[in-house]
Amino acid sequence: MDLSSSYDHAVPAEVLARYDWCETRNAASILRHTNPAEFADMLAVIGDFRLEVARDIAPPGRNESLTAAYLNRAFRIRGWREADYNVQVTAVLRLLPFAPTGDTEAMTRTSVLSQPQLSGGQREGSGGPRRRVARQGRQPRP
Repeated sequence: MDLSSSYDHAVPAEVLARYDWCETRNAASILRHTNPAEFADMLAVIGDFRLEVARDIAPPGRNESLTAAYLNRAFRIRGWREADYNVQVTAVLRLLPFAPTGDTEAMTRTSVLSQPQLSGGQREGSGGPRRRVARQGRQPRP
């Protein structure tokens, strides 16, 4: 895997200095230019985030760690929501007329196929509901 470093130019220095970065295919630069509002949200959330081991990692017995709860809330305040993303494919078979049998018009048969798509945090074949986080007012990207 070839690593890239577009984050050096896409991420502000104060955020860049707080994390170890790794990317492929210039992901930071692509995200910054194709989804600037979402990229700004992500930078704001990780820029404000502070990890405290005793508070965020140590407490046992929760469905969601305090770190995950903080990050989820920070994105939800900015309009992000958990969402389902499904693709629906319509197959259309058009049967052309065959004059020797008396056919005069084409016949059409339609069938609809639905297939759930993968989303953030899920691997193909992992089962369970698939979720994707989307910014409210925008369609989630596949």
